[in-house]
Amino acid sequence: MIRSDLPPPVNGLTVAILRRDVVAIVLPPHSPVTALGQLTGRAVAIQAGPFQADDARVLDTLLDYVGVPAAKVGHLFLDPTDLRAALQEHRAAAVFAIGPVGAGAVVDAVAAVARATGGNPKLLALDEGESIHRRYPGLEPIEVPVGAFRGRPPVPAEAVNSLAVIYRLVAARSMLDIVAAAVARSVFTARGMLTEATPFAGQIEAPDLDDKMPLIPVHPGVAAYINNGDQSFFDTSQNYLYLGGILLSLAGSGLALAVSSWRRRHAALDRGLIADLVAIADRAHTADAAELDALSQELHRLVGTALVRQAHGDGMPALIGPAIDHAREAIRARRAMVQHVT
Repeated sequence: MIRSDLPPPVNGLTVAILRRDVVAIVLPPHSPVTALGQLTGRAVAIQAGPFQADDARVLDTLLDYVGVPAAKVGHLFLDPTDLRAALQEHRAAAVFAIGPVGAGAVVDAVAAVARATGGNPKLLALDEGESIHRRYPGLEPIEVPVGAFRGRPPVPAEAVNSLAVIYRLVAARSMLDIVAAAVARSVFTARGMLTEATPFAGQIEAPDLDDKMPLIPVHPGVAAYINNGDQSFFDTSQNYLYLGGILLSLAGSGLALAVSSWRRRHAALDRGLIADLVAIADRAHTADAAELDALSQELHRLVGTALVRQAHGDGMPALIGPAIDHAREAIRARRAMVQHVT
């Protein structure tokens, strides 16, 4: 899950938009601040927590856009219980928060300002949203509807232009199209069931395929599913099954060819071994005592070779045994004859 105002992953592609969190500058009801630039020389409270550094960076980005150095605006990182005192003591001129429409950080900020001032807070409008988005693509313009963060009295009291950070579900670029499509299909079809667990699931939406310069491009498998629905998913599945069948067929043919080659190679080795044993028997008929010793050593080597191959699982043909016996008997008979003569 990636937040749009943070550096995007170089190998990531969008699968789904999970939610849009509003960038809100919450002001006391009678605040004289009507524009970002008027925060110069004042302090802004930011809720302390794991996202305080990221939220402060967004605030500094907005200040930079209107030409206000970040050092000119104080940053107070406060727990929710300390916000009330900071506002009542005028140590904070506003509360900066980023959160969803509904329960979350912005609702908490609105409640804190309301308790501290006893009035109805207001949101600072960010009418430069489109221009800010062009310079900082991680921030997108959004219109905050009436009562988005408080129902009675409503906050905001009228629709306000602001900015949002987008939470995206991102997959690796290397993910297969069919897998990305399956993930997107699961997320979109389970949205209704997920809403029972968390109301934010209702904000899950498909990525915009018409965006010509997206911050994180849409995964092609997800784009195909969005364009063609389940038919695209099933067609892609069939294509992968067809391709898988071809690959399995090729693998089977390759395996059969390898087995056939292995058998031919071992058959040639077996024929060579038998020929060597027969040659020993033939040479033994005319050998003298020294030559018989040499033939015995050669026979011993060939028998060792045959045993090693058999130990490695290479089956021996039936003729190997008789060929060994034939060579051994020829050497024995010739040795007996030579000894009788001498």
